[in-house]
Amino acid sequence: QQTLAVGDIVGVGDMLLLVHRGPASHRPANHPTLIGVSSAIRGVVGRILMVGARRDTALIQGETGVGKELVARALHEQSDSRRGPFVAVNCSAVSDTLLQSELFGHVRGAFSGADASRPGLVGAAAGGTLFLDEIGDATPALQASLLRLLEQREYRPVGSDALRSSDARFVAATHVDLRSAAATDRFRDDLYARLSQWVVTVPPLRERREDVIVLGYHLLQGVSQAPISRPLALALLLHDWPYNVRELAAVMREGAAAGGEEIALTEALAQRLAPQPQSHRTQSSQTQSSQTQSSQTQSSQTGAP
Repeated sequence: QQTLAVGDIVGVGDMLLLVHRGPASHRPANHPTLIGVSSAIRGVVGRILMVGARRDTALIQGETGVGKELVARALHEQSDSRRGPFVAVNCSAVSDTLLQSELFGHVRGAFSGADASRPGLVGAAAGGTLFLDEIGDATPALQASLLRLLEQREYRPVGSDALRSSDARFVAATHVDLRSAAATDRFRDDLYARLSQWVVTVPPLRERREDVIVLGYHLLQGVSQAPISRPLALALLLHDWPYNVRELAAVMREGAAAGGEEIALTEALAQRLAPQPQSHRTQSSQTQSSQTQSSQTQSSQTGAP
């Protein structure tokens, strides 16, 4: 006999059973786009229901590919802002040279080529939600402009003498640990304080493996009605999913494209899902931890505080 641990997979005939720690009752997350049965995803849905009805700024944190924009749209749909537009901006793609015009718009004749007035992203989000994606990659200039906007709820279009007010709700998302970034002066701490009035953390797929097969079938809707084969299901459950749901979607599309009575574990998928060496993220984390421990040891030996 062997004691089972969380994460173990037990095969019983054609069935695969995943051992996990969860609530006594197992019910799906009651949400049309956030799919799963895990306590982790149900926790996210519960957080959305609590935060969504408020007008406060919200910050969504999670790794690449976990579905942060889906969470942002869910927050939008839960709020009074749902009657207005949902406007998304990739903060990492906003250049400093076009920053003011892109965000705040401009009036006609503000500069060469400005033949007509343009509302900008803030103006376009009036009455709705402005989604600030990849806020952790925003330039210092963009951070300063956003801080002023969040503090005063006012902005000035390029070439205009008049201030305009914004009634948009602001929701930001990042894969960066903003708390640590703010503590090490890599991100404005005053902007972080404004953004993090409410925080929604989306767990990576490897921490909710019981959702993998459910999500896989959801992603196949409209693509294939074939069942997932047992070998593929096992490979899906064992994979670490470094790129999360985005990676799972690509895998399911590739499996469905192969055709057949069931979605099989093809040679290409077997290679794709094979265990990989430690990710750069893990190696970096371990290196940083080792450096910290080394520094602490040296400090202890020299008597430094």
